[in-house]
Amino acid sequence: MFSKRKEFNKRGIFLLFEGLPPTIFESQVISHVRQLNDCGYSIDIWAFSITSETYLNANRVIDELKAKYEVEIRSIRGVRFGIPFSSCLNSLLLLLHFYLNGRRPSFIHARTEYSAFIASRIKSILDFKLIWDARGDSLSEYSVIIKGARLSTRLLSPLRIRMIKHRLKSVSKCCDKAIFVSDALRECQAPNMSSESYMILPCLADESKFYYDPNLRAQIRARLDYGNSDIVLVYVGSSAPWQCVPETLSMMASVLSGNEKFKALIVTSNPEFFLSLIPMGLNSRFNVLSASLSEVGGILNAADIAFMLREENTINWVASPVKFAEYSMTGLHVVTGKAIKQVNEYGAFIGNIVDPDEVLGLNEDDVLLMSAHREEVSKAAISVFSRKNATEKLIDFYSF
Repeated sequence: MFSKRKEFNKRGIFLLFEGLPPTIFESQVISHVRQLNDCGYSIDIWAFSITSETYLNANRVIDELKAKYEVEIRSIRGVRFGIPFSSCLNSLLLLLHFYLNGRRPSFIHARTEYSAFIASRIKSILDFKLIWDARGDSLSEYSVIIKGARLSTRLLSPLRIRMIKHRLKSVSKCCDKAIFVSDALRECQAPNMSSESYMILPCLADESKFYYDPNLRAQIRARLDYGNSDIVLVYVGSSAPWQCVPETLSMMASVLSGNEKFKALIVTSNPEFFLSLIPMGLNSRFNVLSASLSEVGGILNAADIAFMLREENTINWVASPVKFAEYSMTGLHVVTGKAIKQVNEYGAFIGNIVDPDEVLGLNEDDVLLMSAHREEVSKAAISVFSRKNATEKLIDFYSF
């Protein structure tokens, strides 16, 4: 069906099996593709959805995203993971879509080991280079998910665990290159991979959206009706269990109860959930709102201290939260524990970590001291997390 070709060009596919997930698609998928396309590459996004719900959601937003970002995005219905031979069927579907669309990519950038495994099954047919984009500890994530599953699913979990281990082993051997969001994740999933074959690329943020600007801060604070003496605690994120939302709101409430100058700002796509958790006596001092990605940077400028609590477990230890990048690039100090190795390391370099045990003791003078260093925090964070600064490294990595 396809003849092999030896030359390498800059046409590629960014492949994922998550549909168009609202929390990360714009910041981590589209931004990555646009960054490379601006450097002469031609990369399309092929997003498989394995459930009817994610497929419908993808088709609702795909035209808007294509028009907004001028990136070619294809939404494809895939086969649910639990169905027998689903990986074979998804590989055949991928091959079929290449055939139907006449696409001959030089490389496939596959987000997660599952996408890389699916692509690896047709690699010899199409003769492309395979980049495995490792995002997290899939084995530990599955172990957490399975705890809340029904009995029949838990009984099959040993088989699923074997499948994940097989995929990881297979992908680490057959991929041409790999991207890991943290060195801790690389140590976890591919400890023997040669240093020439991988790069460590933390979750990056767009420096044109996330930066510190005193004028922008004043403008957004006025819009949100904050006074000059108000101290604003901020949380940006979802209601997912791993975000430690109850603990975050409880800590915020304790800080607010101890000092009238403190206010809390929540930015989320699920405001009703957060409103239900706010203590009745503090409703007037919590502001809960939704915002687009392009608006979040300005909102973070208006805040003074950010919250990013995580449980201490394997999943978080190897993570690279984009939220830490966004908080830090806007110059914020971040309340977070020791759960994430990369945050511990970069936070020490940037100098913007606040231990959760110290939060209740914060006063106006402490916050003023943090604010005095906000520009240097922002500059240090941009040197680590900005997409622009990572461009040269990415271009070198994509040159086969």
